[in-house]
Amino acid sequence: MPFLNKQKTNIKPPDATYAIHRTSLAPLLPNASQDNLMESCRLIPRFGEERFLKFILAQGLGFLWHEQLQQTTLMELFPEDFRKRLLKARLAATGIQMLQECHQIESKKILDAADIPHVIIKGIHIRQLVYPIPELRPCSDIDLLVSPSDKLSAITALTTHGYHLAVDNNNLSHEISLRKGVVTVDLHWDILRPGRTRIPLTHKLLDTRIEYENHWGLTDEASLFLMLVHPVITKYATAPQASLIRVLDLAYWLEKKETNWEKTHDWMEIAGLKTAGWIMLEWLRVLTGITPPPTINDKLRPGNTRTRYLHWWMQRNASMDSQRRPTTLQAAQTLLIHDKFSDATHALFSLINRPRSNAIALEIYKLEQKIVTTQHLEK
Repeated sequence: MPFLNKQKTNIKPPDATYAIHRTSLAPLLPNASQDNLMESCRLIPRFGEERFLKFILAQGLGFLWHEQLQQTTLMELFPEDFRKRLLKARLAATGIQMLQECHQIESKKILDAADIPHVIIKGIHIRQLVYPIPELRPCSDIDLLVSPSDKLSAITALTTHGYHLAVDNNNLSHEISLRKGVVTVDLHWDILRPGRTRIPLTHKLLDTRIEYENHWGLTDEASLFLMLVHPVITKYATAPQASLIRVLDLAYWLEKKETNWEKTHDWMEIAGLKTAGWIMLEWLRVLTGITPPPTINDKLRPGNTRTRYLHWWMQRNASMDSQRRPTTLQAAQTLLIHDKFSDATHALFSLINRPRSNAIALEIYKLEQKIVTTQHLEK
């Protein structure tokens, strides 16, 4: 596709800063050749095989690497322990993926029967649309989005069918986890912590939902909007917890989908998060050379001062430096990645002022007690 081009740029981080990132991604990108794989294998000794293996597994890339290596004779170049650990991780992931698919179908039936509009968002949805072998894209959980007014009904419906609440007070303002066996469903009633978007977007997103083969999902433009802003807001884009599989998601998505950039831009505009979208696209360019059309890049890019600062931030990997000071990182990023100062102050105020989370906690606690009582009486 025409926008998957590699353009020269004056903004380049030092080679050593993201060398292991580029080496890990290069042979997995769309249209990568065996030469790319051979070159990455040649570079692995620079990092050490143990470090490289841990890195690709932590970044969600290990199973894709196993698939690439086993199609060539290059796998034999690695020690037996390396090969065994890579295979073991892939087999475990395949099992989890099969269970997740069963729970995905089950949760759809449960929520449809309860007449609760919902969509599956993020990893599960993405891998089914753009990955040739979906189980090679690991997902830690199934992410479901429902209306805030439906959250208690959705929790009741799922717990009635054997799911158990797992409450994390840190995220209770917008999501809660439910577990059944080894599978976790993260039930969201907002895509981000309330206040992070200029206006609440859940209902607007649910209005776009489409029924796919075995789940409800968002339109392509709404999905791309989430792919661009969510890792920046919640994972700080370049930080260790922002696994590189999200970069690969974008690369595959842009290769396989006809992107309506204007509609995607409109989502970021109403959210007040064009800068966040620009950061994610810039991160994609830095690691892979893949760029969006210049017109959309110009529309999303912040002013010159912030652009220079954010380039500096990315070049020196400041997110990594700030891991020991999470509050500083959170405040700095909040001020930088929202489009207007009013958006940033709104986000900071919402972060500081948590009474709504306490109210939700009380609601869910009462519901939890009711569920426990009902289950006890049924026994």
